[in-house]
Amino acid sequence: GMRRAAAELLAIEDHLLELEMTIGARENLLDWMEGLNTDRDYNLNRNLSDVRDADLFQVTSDLKQAEVTYQASLLVSSEMLKMTLFDYL
Repeated sequence: GMRRAAAELLAIEDHLLELEMTIGARENLLDWMEGLNTDRDYNLNRNLSDVRDADLFQVTSDLKQAEVTYQASLLVSSEMLKMTLFDYL
């Protein structure tokens, strides 16, 4: 009778509390993900703006300078590998 109905109501209340906690946790996760997506959207738009506003001459010049530096380091490395202990004596 009444005791069984009261026990069932308590079980239902416990289940509803568990569901409420689960929903709250999911809401928190969604809020966090929304903030993350907002940050990523901002960063992507900033990067896109940087690409659109890039000075092509400067970018090309920087790339060429990096390439020359890389080639020079390869040349120095290959010359150093050719040396033997006798070259140092």
